[in-house]
Amino acid sequence: MLQDMQILNPIEYVCWDELTDRRDGFNFFYGSHWARVICETYGYRPLYFAVLDGDSIDTLLPVMEVRSILTGTRGVSLPFTDYCEPILGEGVEMDHVLEYVSRYGRVHGWKSIQVRGGRCEGTAAESFYVHRLNLEPDCNRIFSRLDGSRKRNIKKASREGVEVARHCDEAAVGRYYRLHCKTRKRQGVPPQPYRFFNNMHRHIISQGLGCIMLASFKGRDIAGSVFFNFRDQAFYKFGASDRLFQNLRPADLVMWEAVKWFAGSGCRRLCFGRTSPDNEGLRRYKAAWATEEKKIDYYKYDLQHDGFIRSSTYVSPGRRRLLQSVPVFMSRLLGRVLYRHVG
Repeated sequence: MLQDMQILNPIEYVCWDELTDRRDGFNFFYGSHWARVICETYGYRPLYFAVLDGDSIDTLLPVMEVRSILTGTRGVSLPFTDYCEPILGEGVEMDHVLEYVSRYGRVHGWKSIQVRGGRCEGTAAESFYVHRLNLEPDCNRIFSRLDGSRKRNIKKASREGVEVARHCDEAAVGRYYRLHCKTRKRQGVPPQPYRFFNNMHRHIISQGLGCIMLASFKGRDIAGSVFFNFRDQAFYKFGASDRLFQNLRPADLVMWEAVKWFAGSGCRRLCFGRTSPDNEGLRRYKAAWATEEKKIDYYKYDLQHDGFIRSSTYVSPGRRRLLQSVPVFMSRLLGRVLYRHVG
């Protein structure tokens, strides 16, 4: 089967999104829209290793080639994506696909291959949790399953006068990004470049595949989130808030309004994104939304030493404190410079 594998570019392949729509197991991140955002923002080269079966995809491992003078050349499936499990045809195992991709990588000077999701024979580089909420048209039934603290927070935000609106216009990108930069500074992490979000609007939100939910209080934006949608699935991608208004619990109302919107639009599942195992607070928060939890393993194959290795995205407390201390403009500059090398 893998002798029929091709390397395709989803941006140039005219019918790519039609192919992904004909096969179960795909989510938003396999499509050409997300590929365009990543490639145009960071200059990566898309290499989607695929076996086609007529007018559908049998097997697929989407990869971006990351070339960096700081971190070397490598394949990542996929950068800035919470999970992107390989799509495997009948009788095909992930290790077989990795072996094929490894041969390509060695020829082209890759240091490693990273895969986010799936199951390999080797040791996982690191693991995360993904939380998914099952949606249904009757939002009262969804609300009844929420943890008591979520219910109280949603009611409080509404009672205090917090208003949430759904936006698809370009101006909302800038409104959200201001909150995003504040939140990233508080977390001690550089914000992604504005161009990343602008490309998201151009290729995703303006195409009806996502939206920005913004919470305001007395005319001031105090919280917001970015969501994508595909078929009957919705994906929470980014969230931010103004800490000065944390007591109003606007983030909970933002999420609840998104739940209602996507449930009313026919979506049957909302993914809350990945959570690190050492972030127990965030894990409890997502569980309080009556979500189902699933463990996702990341694998990193070192082509130079021919074996799976462990790695980590952990940022030390000292580095976080340093990033918390720099001005927002400096943090934005660091994000613009560094993210393309991190991948």
